[in-house]
Amino acid sequence: RITLLFEGVATYATIYLNGCLIKRNFCGYTSFEVDITDFVDFKNENVLAVYVDTSNHEGWWYEGGGIYRHVWLIKTEKIYVDLWGLYISPQKLENDTWNVRARVCVCNSSYDDTDVDVHIGIDNNGETVLASGIGAKIPSRSKREIEINTTVKEPVLWSLENPHQYTAIAKVISNK
Repeated sequence: RITLLFEGVATYATIYLNGCLIKRNFCGYTSFEVDITDFVDFKNENVLAVYVDTSNHEGWWYEGGGIYRHVWLIKTEKIYVDLWGLYISPQKLENDTWNVRARVCVCNSSYDDTDVDVHIGIDNNGETVLASGIGAKIPSRSKREIEINTTVKEPVLWSLENPHQYTAIAKVISNK
């Protein structure tokens, strides 16, 4: 699976790959993803064309035009975590114990139902402080939100004086 992630294109963007219309995006303020998997020619040179029409502005101020943020080429397996598909919501319980609820949107672009193991890890400066996982079945050509609940004791909380952050990592494992 190969996609392009456009972080920002103002204003009306039309994306072509090898002469095929792939996507239109008419909002210069939102990022968008374009799946080019079925249009890539792996044996020859590919031509990507981005046409940007800047004749109409969305705002009442001058906003410029064209590609104004990064464009990323992303390659994934057929089973993958959806773009922006990881959400962590901690909730304080009692005695400095927190429930950590992780929601992971797992996509299956293959034509087979697939059994997967979804793992969540929370790292603190490279040290894993929480790890949990669950098995799930993802139907073919669909996506499913998997929820994992676990607890952590005495986390270092973020504050202005101590802007401490944790890193959440989601892994999807299929066929071992």
